[in-house]
Amino acid sequence: MNFKSLIQEVESSDEFKKWKETHKEYFLAHIFNVDQGTSWQIGYSDGEKASTFTLNPISVEDSDELTKRPEVKVLHLNIDKLTLDYEKAMDLFNNLLKEKHPKEQIFKKIIIIQNIDNKEMYNITGLTHTFKTLNVKIDMNGNIIEDSLVALMQQ
Repeated sequence: MNFKSLIQEVESSDEFKKWKETHKEYFLAHIFNVDQGTSWQIGYSDGEKASTFTLNPISVEDSDELTKRPEVKVLHLNIDKLTLDYEKAMDLFNNLLKEKHPKEQIFKKIIIIQNIDNKEMYNITGLTHTFKTLNVKIDMNGNIIEDSLVALMQQ
């Protein structure tokens, strides 16, 4: 997956250029996908609101209020720092699942590439058949920064 070319495709489009005229303060904030079956989404933010572009055809969903904790800052995603390819990140996620949680089966994955704590990283969440989420954060060097398995249903 070549994320730079996806971003260039969006940013060279007439839709993006027209949108950017009224959103000058917005910056690249995230790349998003739910499983591989859907189109990637490219998100831009001013820190308070976000706009998301989808591809094929290129369209924009404009300025939703961000749902984030007040202390969390949305940071600029630097495409030049996206050095870990998607396939390698998914291999790391799947290997961690097999090694640490072999009984869990993932039926849906949410992939967000974003800047967390001034580091570009994959933030991958897998939903399991046992109503748990496996969240794994992987930096661009292929290091697993954090992983957690959390039950969605509390007793």
